[in-house]
Amino acid sequence: MRRVFLFLLTLLLVSSPAYGGLFKESVEFADLSQLSEEGLQSLKDTEFDVFVAEVRLAAVKVTKDLAQDDLKQAEKGLDKERLDLKAAKAEYEAAEAKQEKDRMAGAETMMKKAKEATKKAELLVKWKSQEAKARKAAVDRAKLAVELAEATRDLARVSRLVEEKVPSASKYSLADWENKVKKTDEKYQKAMDKEKREALEAEQLKAQYEKAAEGKVSL
Repeated sequence: MRRVFLFLLTLLLVSSPAYGGLFKESVEFADLSQLSEEGLQSLKDTEFDVFVAEVRLAAVKVTKDLAQDDLKQAEKGLDKERLDLKAAKAEYEAAEAKQEKDRMAGAETMMKKAKEATKKAELLVKWKSQEAKARKAAVDRAKLAVELAEATRDLARVSRLVEEKVPSASKYSLADWENKVKKTDEKYQKAMDKEKREALEAEQLKAQYEKAAEGKVSL
């Protein structure tokens, strides 16, 4: 009996709002308490899957925040390079006005370097911006992974209530839960496809930036 109590406590923790569970749509614990110990133990895998999905969601949220920080830094770098380019142009114009040939040549060199640095900074911003989009898509996909895990968990709960002929099982529609799992899985698959597309584009922009940074392509 102690093990049954501990498992019910685990169900409560996994399903609580603190873990993002859809508690209001879940199966009532009063009904689950009517299951045999074997029945409760059979639910462990689906309960744990929800926990794992929640942890993975937390992880991708961290990478999303890091990607946003990288983007902000890249944008700051681009602003700096644009200011340097503006200063180089101003220096060239000032030298040209006085027809100072040596000064003009030096300013022209500075301007060329500033243009190259600005183009590289622009490519970096494009890459980091797309990477941020890919990370957001990962979060959206991970949220749906949690929903799918929760729906699968609740389907397993209802299925067990029906299997053990618990009287309150009639409160739940097995077909409804099966349909919910199916629809959530369809949304999850679409979100996963979108994440892959966004990530692939980010990888392509990364490769483009790295080639430019190494001077392998003309800017």
